[in-house]
Amino acid sequence: HVVLANPPFSGRVDRDRIVEDVKVGTTTATELLFLKYMLDSLRPGGRCSVIVPEGVLFGSTGAHKELRRQLIENNRVEAVLSLPGGVFQPYSGVKTSVLFFRKGGSTGHVQFLHADDDGYKLDANHDTPIEADDLPALIEAFATRDAARARWEARDPAAEWSQKWWFADAATLRANDFNLSGSRYRPM
Repeated sequence: HVVLANPPFSGRVDRDRIVEDVKVGTTTATELLFLKYMLDSLRPGGRCSVIVPEGVLFGSTGAHKELRRQLIENNRVEAVLSLPGGVFQPYSGVKTSVLFFRKGGSTGHVQFLHADDDGYKLDANHDTPIEADDLPALIEAFATRDAARARWEARDPAAEWSQKWWFADAATLRANDFNLSGSRYRPM
């Protein structure tokens, strides 16, 4: 199931309405609180795929960094799929990504996937089919991520990388404030 982590109400709630269980520092940002709630609600080993505003992946507040730290250090972030800008038009123009994680353990490496096209014209209505669609190849790369990682690790780092997927290890993520924005780690 896919859940949009952007509830229909405003992006902030009153501090006194936030229950202790989902607090992340002093934040009132609903997208962070909702993600924390989903994480806490999973059973050990449970999996979640959630669409989040891109700011969740790289935000610089203490709450953003702490939630990402918890995701990486205490859970297994498997992948982050960057969706094309405008993919939810006409309802929202916010740039989004899909975050895939599993409760428990710790993250060894994260697969980053980048979609430029989703099979529809990226206009105000986003409802006209087009030929270009990166999603089938990205789904295959995610489904075979162990083989993809072996291919990634065997590559020549000096050579051009033409795939729309790549990896970063936990040490690299840690050194970058647990930033989960794929563009930060994309090979040149």
